[in-house]
Amino acid sequence: MSHLVLDPVPDDVAEILGLAAYTDLGAFALVGGQASVAPEVEVRQRLAGLAVGVLRRQRAALDLAARYGSEEQATLSRFQGLLDDFDARTTHLNWWEAVVKAYVGHAVAGDLCRTAALGLTGPVRDEVVAVLDGAELDRGLAELLAEGTANDPVLASRLALWGRRVVGEALGVAQRVLREDERLLALVAAAGGVPAADAQSWVFARLTAEHTRRMDRLGLTA
Repeated sequence: MSHLVLDPVPDDVAEILGLAAYTDLGAFALVGGQASVAPEVEVRQRLAGLAVGVLRRQRAALDLAARYGSEEQATLSRFQGLLDDFDARTTHLNWWEAVVKAYVGHAVAGDLCRTAALGLTGPVRDEVVAVLDGAELDRGLAELLAEGTANDPVLASRLALWGRRVVGEALGVAQRVLREDERLLALVAAAGGVPAADAQSWVFARLTAEHTRRMDRLGLTA
């Protein structure tokens, strides 16, 4: 597919969209994989639909990056291997844990990307923020988790504990990204109106608060 290349903008745009597109690729693999082993065919269909939605969002992010002159593979490859350690440390033992991993991990990545996008200026900021909308997957996974844990306090307790582990590892990935990527760190600082030295603590408080709210809505104490 060819793209009309707009006037170049700072690499900030490609950095944000690359991170979003790469983490979406991981979410697609996880959610799509669980669709094939879900306990009921209706759940399989719902997960398959959510996986398609993730891939659609990723395509929109890559297309937007291309409009601003960033080649697709270059956009993705800058984050290659980012999730390897996270996946190794959060190996799920069953289907429910996989759903929580997708829900929590995707949410943290999405929150980080959207926060960084708020540090952009000009019309491109609204374009990037719109592309990064992850509500469809968050809502779909939340519904599945709420249905599964509503009448099973043992499962709810177990998944709440697992969610705490996953978010800890996800925040570790975010810390690594911001430590190694001055561009994203500067965008986060701009979004929060804080000095670069305080950007990590500011965004971690924000990401943690968002995670707590998501889990509380499900009755899974974070």
